Amino acid sequence: AVSGAIKGASEVGGDVGEVAVTAVQSAFDSAVKLGKDTTEVVKETAVGAVKTATELGEDAGNTVRKALLSASSLPHDVIESALKG
Repeated sequence: AVSGAIKGASEVGGDVGEVAVTAVQSAFDSAVKLGKDTTEVVKETAVGAVKTATELGEDAGNTVRKALLSASSLPHDVIESALKG
């Protein structure tokens, strides 16, 4: 789902960083509601977002990476850990 949203945003000139943050936040919120491990869900979604954006171009990948790391609504330590891989 995150890859489709990022590709769609890129195609229409949207903010891929904002889309990525929203997607990761939504995944986090869903995990909480379902009683799932939020750390794993956030890591998987963040890595998928960066991977998809990077496939679209290095600039898009950097935009998503920076947006995720600077999003105050996301667990910074988990995002940082996920992106360090």
